[in-house]
Amino acid sequence: MEAPVAGLEVGPPGPDGPLAALAEGAGDLALVPGAPGSPPEPGAVVAAWTYSLVAGDYLAPESLAGVAELPAAPPPGAQPQAVAASGSPAAAAQAPGAPAPLSFRDLDWGRVLLPVGGVSPTPENIASGRYPGSQPFWLVPGPRAGTWSGPVALGELLAWTGAEERVLARSGLADPGSRPSRPVTLAAVGDVMLARRVGERIREEGPAYPVALVADRLAAADIALGNLESPIGVRGEPIPGKGIWFRADPAAVEALTRAGFDVLSVANNHILDYGLENFAETLAHLEAAGIAAVGGGPDLAAARRPVIREVAGLRFAFLAYSQFADLFWSWEDPFRFAATEDRAGVAPLDEAILEEDIPRARAEADVVVVTVHWGEEYQNVPTPEQVRLARRMVDLGADLVLGHHPHAVQGFEIYRGGFIAYSMGNFIMDQERLGSITRESMLLEFTWYPGGGRTVRVTPAWITGYRPAFLEGPEAEAALKKLAEISAAIR
Repeated sequence: MEAPVAGLEVGPPGPDGPLAALAEGAGDLALVPGAPGSPPEPGAVVAAWTYSLVAGDYLAPESLAGVAELPAAPPPGAQPQAVAASGSPAAAAQAPGAPAPLSFRDLDWGRVLLPVGGVSPTPENIASGRYPGSQPFWLVPGPRAGTWSGPVALGELLAWTGAEERVLARSGLADPGSRPSRPVTLAAVGDVMLARRVGERIREEGPAYPVALVADRLAAADIALGNLESPIGVRGEPIPGKGIWFRADPAAVEALTRAGFDVLSVANNHILDYGLENFAETLAHLEAAGIAAVGGGPDLAAARRPVIREVAGLRFAFLAYSQFADLFWSWEDPFRFAATEDRAGVAPLDEAILEEDIPRARAEADVVVVTVHWGEEYQNVPTPEQVRLARRMVDLGADLVLGHHPHAVQGFEIYRGGFIAYSMGNFIMDQERLGSITRESMLLEFTWYPGGGRTVRVTPAWITGYRPAFLEGPEAEAALKKLAEISAAIR
């Protein structure tokens, strides 16, 4: 067992434990097991803190499908021995035989934090002791705590555990430049369509109906992102020749606000189904609801402009593009969705545009999210061109590439540090008659931690009654197994 930071003594209270070592000047801090409210014998101690450390219930699977729950781990060893500090980020205390815990700063897309007993190992749950793998400790500074070494060791320890800014501030060690200052979560989903039979259910059941089973999770995120597949309003006429037109009633906006959507892509092949007048009406409804539209606007410059959001010091830039912007459906009236210098529309998926927009967004933000409407419908595997373009976007500076349009889920890829979801599938849609492929859905929750760690949580969902519900148990395991299989097929 090694101490997580230099200058830290680890062990139980007692005459020969780390408190005695502090009194002898052998260390700067003692990490002593004990519940809050029961401080150890102070001796030469000048102050005390409490915190909880994970005792070994992190798992770092290679597969993103490894998100099944672990059974509750046995409690940490009651009598860990004091050791010489080594400076390595290892476990301060650990259950016998349990995998060594990770620091939050060590987390990346390829690692998954596993819940235990339904409780996720967030910094808050660990600090409060709610997470079954956590162990309360006293952090006890020794006589040298007034010098630089004690506070530095404490600051390193708190940063290692993922402590929030307010915890560090108690010790006067907060780093005002830390980004983020607390965990920040982005929730992302695929196609949101509120017209046709979904619209009928809204009229019958009320605007909460489409999101009633998922709204709490979405709204709990700091930022919720989706693709608005249907324009909203009462104006305009169906464009000639298209055959399938969507337009949702204004009442549907309440479904979006109840779900807590903050940013919605409008770069898709339905947002101008009722022409330019209804497109402007849609943008106005979103603006009035406090929802940012990305990927579309009154001209090409506006359509390409990133939406910027900042949470806890972490700055996000969102971009959106449609592969189908230049399509038209009638030779007599060749109306295209693509924006121009002097006409409203959506941002086209054009590599030359990507080469300008993504690096520019990279210079403005800590996290660049590119959402793309693309691919072939009803296919679980992306096309070679999707794969090439997605990787190109990461090379240009994208952190996340999130796809939609196929009405089917497609696999994931971690490429050069970027996370690619080729298609998140439908989220709210009335295509149940087309079979199971259009009913498979998901929620992706990306979390960034103080110190640089980041994770993604994949929650499969199933659409029934035109609305999504999260899967659990064997159904969730089967869906995750499929996601792992189709991810492995990406080349």
